[in-house]
Amino acid sequence: MLDIMRYQFRTMLRKSVVHILNICLLGTGTLMMFFDSLGNSEKILKATEYMPKTLPILMALAMFGATCLATMVAGDDFLDKTINHELSAGRRRYISYFGRAIPSLIAAPLCATALYVLPYVIYGIAFGWGDTLPTGDLVLRVVLGLFPLIRVTAFCVMILFLFKNPMVACMTTMGVPMLGMAVQMGATSLPFLKIAAESKHWLLSPIDFTHLGEFSSWYTYNLNMEQFYTYDTSLDPTGAALTVIVSVMMTAVYLLIGYHFFHVDDMN
Repeated sequence: MLDIMRYQFRTMLRKSVVHILNICLLGTGTLMMFFDSLGNSEKILKATEYMPKTLPILMALAMFGATCLATMVAGDDFLDKTINHELSAGRRRYISYFGRAIPSLIAAPLCATALYVLPYVIYGIAFGWGDTLPTGDLVLRVVLGLFPLIRVTAFCVMILFLFKNPMVACMTTMGVPMLGMAVQMGATSLPFLKIAAESKHWLLSPIDFTHLGEFSSWYTYNLNMEQFYTYDTSLDPTGAALTVIVSVMMTAVYLLIGYHFFHVDDMN
């Protein structure tokens, strides 16, 4: 299994289309803040001042990057039939399956985290970090965000081994980050999605993930009628616990379903 895992990590480093996509996503988030800041004649905002209004959007884009990484890299061996050769040579199916699933579960969440964190780091280096949001609370949200990312990556692996085609799996799972963005923007009114968005965010991984980028807020005015925002960065302990528990459970379910279909597949 270790040789397959090493090959998967090497493929991630060599996959140019994934690197181009990640650079585009990273540049989108970074340039969005730079252009808005440089075009603001009143004052240049600090990095943490941008987070409340942009973080959920960047997180949804980052989840899209994670799905592409998982499906394109792990699915390469379906295109050239390498995985069929492994099985015909006597390789056990669980080795071929988890040798591809485990690297995706490691690399895709870390890549997605970098995609939505680095734009703020780059912007903060240029214009300052600020103290609008406590750094410790932000780190906690980043750590919790790894769990729904792992969950959606497991879903991608399941879809990949069902269709055995990386492009089909990528297009199918593309709806996962789009679903999160649609709910975030209020573009859907389906009852189940509304319930997940309003009170039970842990039901769906894209909503759960982008929920971690939302902050309750209120504002006041000074004598010059300047508006000042205050944000509540605390997390509901029950919701945080359910994020971890449900993500771990569904990750196991997705991986088992994917392995079941791969185990009984004739691999024609």
